[in-house]
Amino acid sequence: MRGNRITNNQGAGISASNAGAFGDHRIIGNRLSRNGTDLFWNGIVVACWRQNIFRTSLPAVLPQGTAF
Repeated sequence: MRGNRITNNQGAGISASNAGAFGDHRIIGNRLSRNGTDLFWNGIVVACWRQNIFRTSLPAVLPQGTAF
């Protein structure tokens, strides 16, 4: 997921939590605001969080990882 603008969602703006999903998750260069939680990661899937503009995340620190 790259280069999106996500606003006004009651739940998570971007959620990386589907353990059954194919491949790694790359969440790079997105702009999020006014969501319930802007970025959500459950720690189960492999994810790379880079260069996102956001206010809230769960957990508070997300793994930068590599851009794969």
